[in-house]
Amino acid sequence: MRPRSSSGSESERAVNEARVTLAKTMGLTVTEPANAPLAADSFPPVPDARMLSALAPSPYIDLALQRRWDRQASAKLKESGGVLTTAARTALRPRLDFAGRISVNTIAETSLAQTANAWTGPGWQASLQFEKPVGNNAAKGRLLQSEADLAQRSINASDLDRNIRANIVSLVASVKTAGEQVALLDEAVRFYGQTIDSEAERYRGGQTSLLDMIV
Repeated sequence: MRPRSSSGSESERAVNEARVTLAKTMGLTVTEPANAPLAADSFPPVPDARMLSALAPSPYIDLALQRRWDRQASAKLKESGGVLTTAARTALRPRLDFAGRISVNTIAETSLAQTANAWTGPGWQASLQFEKPVGNNAAKGRLLQSEADLAQRSINASDLDRNIRANIVSLVASVKTAGEQVALLDEAVRFYGQTIDSEAERYRGGQTSLLDMIV
């Protein structure tokens, strides 16, 4: 077997790159160049016109909002921002801590059997600690920062939802328009084929020349 020339290898590489690019454009997952589609592959059939006209964006919007991972991550960020804001607001309150301790001892050092009759105590201890910072500017600053962060996360989440909805509406409209255009192109191809067949029939009947048929 003869080795391939450099021009042949370069052409094969260009074809593989074009196939992978086509797969990316079509939104297909490709594990190796052999699985990439070819430009000569046939397109799927166009849906019926009535089906296209009945196409509505609402079901696809709901599906996108449920399944898009970036939207779920944005919702989690917004939720965590709310938790941090609540914690920062709670930190502004005065603090009251209560601590208690109860203890007992035994003096039965020579035998475990005497332990039940040799308890001393019990002893207990309790304490209260009240804290209220003057001004509490640090906690107020953390609250303002967390509120601003929550507002930004809420804006990002709302903006993402708005873009998802707008993109779905735009895509549905594009699909409808593309379906109409493909139908018109199919009709034009059919008429063009009829013209070629008619011209070939005229040539076979001697009504036109070979040059006219080719043109």
